[in-house]
Amino acid sequence: MRFFRGFIALFLCFFLAGCEINSNEKIVLTSWRYQDGLEEDKNGNLVSHRLKVTQLHDLAALTPDKKGYITISSEFSVPRELQYRELGLFLGKTQIAAKIYLNGSELEQIGIMPPEAFSSGSNTHAISISRDLIKNEKRNRLDIILWIDGVGGVTGIPYIGIQADVQREEKIRSFYMSELTLLFAGIMLFVGLYYIILFFAQRKQRHYLYFGLMNFTTMLYILPFFIGEFPWLLGFMNLNSFNKIFEGITGVATAFFAVSFFRASVKIPFSQRIFIIRAALFFISTIIISAVPDSVTYYKYHNMIYIFIAVQLIFIISPMVRYWKTKKWECLKLFPPFIPTLLTLPLDMVINSRYVTLIVPFFTVYGWALTDVVFLIVLALRYARIQNEMDELNSELETKVEQRTQELEAANTELAFKNHQAEQDLELAVHMQQEFYKNTNAFLGWDVAVHFKPMAGVSGDLYDFYAMEGKLRGFGLFDVSGHGISSGLVTMLAKNAIFHEFRASLPLELSQAINKVNDAIIRVKGEIENYMTGILCRIDKDDPSKLELVNAGCPYPVVKKYNSKMAKFIEPDPEKEQYGMLGIKQFELKCQAIPVTLDEGDCIILFTDGMNEATGKDGEEYGRERVLESIKNASGSAQEILDSIIADYNKYTEGGKVNDDLTVVVVQRAIHFEADVGELEELEEL
Repeated sequence: MRFFRGFIALFLCFFLAGCEINSNEKIVLTSWRYQDGLEEDKNGNLVSHRLKVTQLHDLAALTPDKKGYITISSEFSVPRELQYRELGLFLGKTQIAAKIYLNGSELEQIGIMPPEAFSSGSNTHAISISRDLIKNEKRNRLDIILWIDGVGGVTGIPYIGIQADVQREEKIRSFYMSELTLLFAGIMLFVGLYYIILFFAQRKQRHYLYFGLMNFTTMLYILPFFIGEFPWLLGFMNLNSFNKIFEGITGVATAFFAVSFFRASVKIPFSQRIFIIRAALFFISTIIISAVPDSVTYYKYHNMIYIFIAVQLIFIISPMVRYWKTKKWECLKLFPPFIPTLLTLPLDMVINSRYVTLIVPFFTVYGWALTDVVFLIVLALRYARIQNEMDELNSELETKVEQRTQELEAANTELAFKNHQAEQDLELAVHMQQEFYKNTNAFLGWDVAVHFKPMAGVSGDLYDFYAMEGKLRGFGLFDVSGHGISSGLVTMLAKNAIFHEFRASLPLELSQAINKVNDAIIRVKGEIENYMTGILCRIDKDDPSKLELVNAGCPYPVVKKYNSKMAKFIEPDPEKEQYGMLGIKQFELKCQAIPVTLDEGDCIILFTDGMNEATGKDGEEYGRERVLESIKNASGSAQEILDSIIADYNKYTEGGKVNDDLTVVVVQRAIHFEADVGELEELEEL
């Protein structure tokens, strides 16, 4: 016994060492008097009595009927080293509620005073003291008016010290008195919900349900310890009802589910008769606790709760005796988790009887939390053991399928390698194509803007601008059949071929030039089956307002007047021959050269069928009429016109289906263009 006392003393010294501040920098309030408000002297003045610091924690014993107000007072002088400094008052756990006064001025209220009295939980308190309230050269008087209801008092010895030190100690003590308990509660809530859900997935594992419910009721049981962390919860119900539910009923419920968990874990055969007896005892306990009329009666018979808990625990002891021989190992495995609780329970009993002035947490809560953690580990180990047994049962099957698995793995490895190569090829193709379109050149006298959006990584669309001798001489838009890498490769092969044929065919008619382009495309793409549609436009060398274009199967482009809603499709003459597409050996190509006039500010818009064939959320195509309408409603620079067109397109196709690459090219004649000689010289140098 002497050894046990020494161990507790050493433990408490270590536990409290980090919370102490320099005793020379605080005023320890050890001299107290109290008034119960009922006893008067012969002059009608209230009588005060001396109060020992060991009585501070249990002021209910000094209150008639253990209910009512009691005032405790302490006088002190401020030592020279603390005068004219920022001071604070430190109070331990204070029950039920209190108002604190210094020299007649109210400092703070703790908890909720009657008529809706409610405790602030296990929190400690750091109360700032205004310099104006301190009498540095005179005696000061601290008064604490407490509301007592069955229990009440102040844990520990209050003191006044430097405000920063007081706040630091309050934070440390509140951490292990309240916040740490809140952390345990959060863990228990999570674990409880997890195992309840797990039970519904594996209904034969009844111990999962009981373990989850045990965690949930434990979380509710320790709620009074950290309720002060949620001030908005204070007073949410009657204090007596709160104590009966969260201290009494949940305590017995926790014992009920703990016993159920133990019996299910040891695999004791389920007995409906035993379960009904235990459930009846639980409900009888609940009814008795619920019938307690007030807090005074509740705390008077508070120990009855432990009797109800002990009655439930009998149903652990009896089967252990009965099944000791057959289930000895199962019983022994479930004993170690209770060791933390069995150690902390007597520790709390000794502290509450011999060290009443200490501000320490209810260690049994920590002990039970550790018990819960150990149970969690036991369940995890049990699950691992079951999994190992299943692995052994499946070993033969694994042997049979091992060969097939190896074959599949080899095939998957080869497939993964090929996929990786394909991804690298795709990345290279995307990079190469992006390099083609890295920059849109600026051309004197022209404003151009391009929207280029592949459906996949690589686009089958191709656009280009043809500049010679510092002037824009033409531009084109082409669409390769199909999608993906093959279409993208054709665009890369065709780009330079088209440019060279365009330049070489400048002396020819544009309708002849497109045939030269067609021959070049057939030549460079070889046996690749993809064909192309396209538009090729040429600008007059001497008069940039005069253009002509040929269209080999692309959607009709649109010409738009400057700052006007006048816009129309550029269509071939139906009286003349027009047929064929690019890149097909067996088919003749015949295209009309269509003249176009562009005044300053006018523009021509080219687009691939990815625009007009896209569908909205109702499945209807965007269509050429909507394309024309969106162009009519656009105005401004080439980029502004393009942005307006794309915005209308995106709005319509949102939620719809896009099955093709999209490219839109806007070419606009500049307004009031006057060539700057210096700029021309720079262009010639470039």
